[in-house]
Amino acid sequence: MPRQLFMVWTNPMFRDFVHLLLDHPEIEWLGTTSNYASAQETIHMLHPDTIIVEEVEGGGGLPAKLIELLETESAPVRLICVSLDDNRLQIYSRENWIVSEAGDLLRLIL
Repeated sequence: MPRQLFMVWTNPMFRDFVHLLLDHPEIEWLGTTSNYASAQETIHMLHPDTIIVEEVEGGGGLPAKLIELLETESAPVRLICVSLDDNRLQIYSRENWIVSEAGDLLRLIL
């Protein structure tokens, strides 16, 4: 089953580069947008499992509205924030685990 990808970008060259780089049979592109304000609504409608976000220059990280997706989406969503300033990737991932005994919590931490 292919990974379903959505991208939020500010630089069209970044969008084109990532799209070419991730042209792979196991990746299904659901869409892209340069509008951070409408991104959350579009993402909520499309339900991608992976979202790539180009960090706004000097923006200090992922916009709070996109971080809310980790809490509001029922299915696991992975957000990958890319900083072009310093070639840094930040990955935010929400995973659900069932803890049935005390050792399970320790395994999640280690």
